[in-house]
Amino acid sequence: MITLSVLLFELTSLFFIGRALTMASILFFSSFFRSRTIAVTLITLFQFPGTIIHELAHLFTAEILGVRTGKLILAPESIRGDHIQTGSVQMNESDPFRRALIGIAPLLVGLVALGALSSFLPGIYETIPWNRGLDVLASGSLYILFGLAYLLSAVSLAMFPSSIDMKGVWGVGILITLILFGTFFLGLRVSLTGQALEYTTRIGTSMTQSLGLTLALNSILLLLMKVLVAGMGKISSKRR
Repeated sequence: MITLSVLLFELTSLFFIGRALTMASILFFSSFFRSRTIAVTLITLFQFPGTIIHELAHLFTAEILGVRTGKLILAPESIRGDHIQTGSVQMNESDPFRRALIGIAPLLVGLVALGALSSFLPGIYETIPWNRGLDVLASGSLYILFGLAYLLSAVSLAMFPSSIDMKGVWGVGILITLILFGTFFLGLRVSLTGQALEYTTRIGTSMTQSLGLTLALNSILLLLMKVLVAGMGKISSKRR
């Protein structure tokens, strides 16, 4: 129960910090280049690996569930307005349950991707010669570490379902919640024991660790962007 609460807290925090990071990045690059188009293009390119995972998760889940798909788009169709849709997959209408599964697929696949990426970090970190001064810059492991950190951030920023994705999720989510409450009041309990409990606990612990690491990374990036935005504001005020 504690692990589930931590996961929900981390996911919620990651969602809001991700949105704040995206908006702060757009604000900084818009001020720096004096062009919102360039700013949105840079953010879109940064999130591109995550966008690929997001849209392919929709696509493959739909195909597995027997929902016919159409055009796959991996670039924004429009950069006007506050909401930027970085990609989309055309698909036929389906029943609420399949629509809900397709809608949350990017989040589930994203969590798996974050777990896989973060599992490489300890081994890579240990191979970096931190005690050799500037020689550390010649270590290939250092740049692999930066690459993994970039992928963690890019995937986390793009893995959350959009408002369109969530249209089929809310109804099914409410129904499942009502069923769970009903079984609880009827006195029905489902508990895991033995290897099932151990395996579930191990997965939950691994997910909390990977999400915590990603949350810390995005928080640092957000702080950096806030400092840069403040710096650009001071420079602009001096020019006036």
